[in-house]
Amino acid sequence: MEQLDVGIVPYIVLLVVPVLGRMSDQTDSVRFMATQCFATLIRLMPLEEVTIIAGIPDPPNMSAELIQLKAKERHFLEQLLDGKKLENYKIPVPINAELRKYQQDGVNWLAFLNKYKLHGILCDDMGLGKTLQSICILAGDHCHRAQEYARSKLAECMPLPSLVVCPPTLTGHWVDEVGKFCSREYLNPLHYTGPPTERVRLQHQVKRHNLIVASYDVVRNDIDFFSCKEIIPVQKIIGLYVYRTMFWSCGHYLISSCQDFWVLNASLLLDMVRNLGLSLLVWASISIRSMKYYYL
Repeated sequence: MEQLDVGIVPYIVLLVVPVLGRMSDQTDSVRFMATQCFATLIRLMPLEEVTIIAGIPDPPNMSAELIQLKAKERHFLEQLLDGKKLENYKIPVPINAELRKYQQDGVNWLAFLNKYKLHGILCDDMGLGKTLQSICILAGDHCHRAQEYARSKLAECMPLPSLVVCPPTLTGHWVDEVGKFCSREYLNPLHYTGPPTERVRLQHQVKRHNLIVASYDVVRNDIDFFSCKEIIPVQKIIGLYVYRTMFWSCGHYLISSCQDFWVLNASLLLDMVRNLGLSLLVWASISIRSMKYYYL
């Protein structure tokens, strides 16, 4: 790629987005190669911006379709690199709350991740509405998907359940918050908990719900069930943990840093993400407001 020299500049935008998508590929070698290519392309991005400012036209042999695609991909990268340029997301379902500006900003960012199937971490202090923001995007996404399936009947638009994974002390809270802010018409949660015999019974009810809420330990213990596409074709997984302020897994581990979280949970969550092709969103409570959004 480096041998292409400046001749690659007009095509950088067209290459960055496909390479970005391969950075979460199931194959290790593909992810490694995509990461190396992405690092090279990003270093050249300022040159592409200079061509725009200077009014340098696209190559004469670039087709109209490529020029149109280039504008679309540039719009995506502008949003990726600058959160202030995110499009405002209008929640398509009634939410029993009035979002503050920073909460709407968070929903806009989550909608951006969802649209482009990106992974990310939403970080903010406790009590500022991360759960509410997640409920907004989950309900909206399920609504859009159901509408699209009703219109097209395409298999890729078929309604699928979402999975929320959180500490065992918060599973009931999640279910209650969904009921508080959103009608079951749009989000119908299943509280997947209890002893093994009870969970086996609940497994037969999964298809009647579009949101499953379970704890880390339960997902780990029932990983064969959650990893089977034929049983539960999960659409999206949201990991929720509390940074510095609460105990994870019944108090056996204190989450004291992001590194601790990944050491304890990365194998479980990332294997599910790669094997099932999920979008991974992680909610984190931290004390630094400036560290709000992370891409994975």
